[in-house]
Amino acid sequence: MSSQNKSACEVRKFPRDCVVHSPTLSGVRVTAEMGDYVRQLYEVPGPLIVIEQAGEFLGITWHPWNPRIQHTKPDIYLDAEGWRILFPEGAEVREYPRKRSLKESVACYRKEHPVITVPGRKTLDRIKRCVFIDMWLIDKRIAHTYADVCRLLKELDSYGLAEGTLLYLPGWHAPYDTHMPAWKPAEALGGHAGFRDLANLSRHVGAILLPHMNFWGYDRASGLLENWEELWTGGRWTATGGTCPQYPVEYMQIDHPRWIKLFDSYFDATVGDFELEAVFLDQCGNAFDCPTPEAPNQNMKADLVAGTRALLERIHRKFPDLLLGAEVLNENIVDHAPLIQATWLMEPNIGKFSPITRMMFADRVRFFPHLFLASATPCRYVCTNMPLIVEHGSEQVFHWYQENNRKLGGIPSVRLDYKRFGLDPMSRAVLKEG
Repeated sequence: MSSQNKSACEVRKFPRDCVVHSPTLSGVRVTAEMGDYVRQLYEVPGPLIVIEQAGEFLGITWHPWNPRIQHTKPDIYLDAEGWRILFPEGAEVREYPRKRSLKESVACYRKEHPVITVPGRKTLDRIKRCVFIDMWLIDKRIAHTYADVCRLLKELDSYGLAEGTLLYLPGWHAPYDTHMPAWKPAEALGGHAGFRDLANLSRHVGAILLPHMNFWGYDRASGLLENWEELWTGGRWTATGGTCPQYPVEYMQIDHPRWIKLFDSYFDATVGDFELEAVFLDQCGNAFDCPTPEAPNQNMKADLVAGTRALLERIHRKFPDLLLGAEVLNENIVDHAPLIQATWLMEPNIGKFSPITRMMFADRVRFFPHLFLASATPCRYVCTNMPLIVEHGSEQVFHWYQENNRKLGGIPSVRLDYKRFGLDPMSRAVLKEG
């Protein structure tokens, strides 16, 4: 919250032996042992934190809550006197009655955020398990084709595991994060005919395809937009940014008429032609309105809160039953995107899980793991050199992700390098949980 005036923020203080339940990072139990790490906690998906002390739970909410990144969260500090929690500037802070459990405390919040009917709910309720299949990798190697995924579906069907399986397909249209937003089947993976065979087989066995797309990303090397800088927000994901090396992505003004025309031309054709039941919109839920690490001297040239709402509403006017998945959980999108990726695991928050996020969004959202999900076997990932896997090995990180996903109540999910290793026993056991 570096952009906020600290002196104008409301501050609440609590003893050092308290526990802070924060819904950031899909739910973190913050204790004094975490030290400086608490300052790194990200934005919260809704206005709630809970303070646990001596068997009592104090829920604190604030209004207005702003979905814009760096305006959503209270800052949490630990010093010699204990916890200091600074709430967003200008917010009206309110305490719920003290309760005897975290669940009872979160229930106060839930009364103000009831369950509503969302587009794609029937498809969401059908999902029993999820399989991540990396297809065309950033380095331009092809890990799987549409025919390979068809073979997997047939094997899953032979085990009674195809019906209700969500097939998440990063890199399905081009090398991952490239040639965006030209969302259409890739000739190198089997073309329109191969993707149509996959879509038809999926419907036949009761599986659900989830192609990976991006809600604002543009590949400037694609040449799809003349004078693309006119539509640029000023922000980007650089090739060396984030947790691991990736392809550079430009963040575009999603409310610009030229962008809408380009995005919709590919999105609408693919969803309509292949009768897709679900689509994943990577980075959807992000709402920057301040300089980013990649563009420190630029301000975003678009209102991403309003633009995101307009995008989701536009999609559902055309495709009212389409299930939308998104990466970034927040209250501003869950009425249109109820399938949400959990935050990726990092070393400091392993073993620090709190169920607060699961409780806040129970019956409104279903979670599945982040794109960084580790496989049980060595794997060719669209995202490379993920630190946890490099340092601890795929199998160990696989178990950490599975443990975290179970605690979150997430969809049983695995990642397969099916072409090289098939359906391994550990992954098959996880899929049977669904």
